[in-house]
Amino acid sequence: MHLSSTTMTFCSGMHRSQGPCGDPEGKSNPGVNFMTFSVDLISDPDNALLVIRDIVGRELQKIPVRQTRSQVLWDASQALPGSYTCTLLNAGKQIKSVKFTLRP
Repeated sequence: MHLSSTTMTFCSGMHRSQGPCGDPEGKSNPGVNFMTFSVDLISDPDNALLVIRDIVGRELQKIPVRQTRSQVLWDASQALPGSYTCTLLNAGKQIKSVKFTLRP
């Protein structure tokens, strides 16, 4: 589901915010040690979460989103190279899901 006013974008890289940023479709965003997800909700967070899953759907981490506009950092240093999804949930509903790739 996509709500036109809700956005979720990426920044990735080895240190700080190096690497491609602002790719809402999750294309060409090789992360190395971390991923930063920028979230802009159209309503107040109501048990809002980012859920990180691997390619087979195993849940790796749930990260709370506490503000309408926020940046959430995921430590990907222990994750294997491959494809992942990040799903934004608010009030128990899926708002948006994006794919991204971690490369060695």
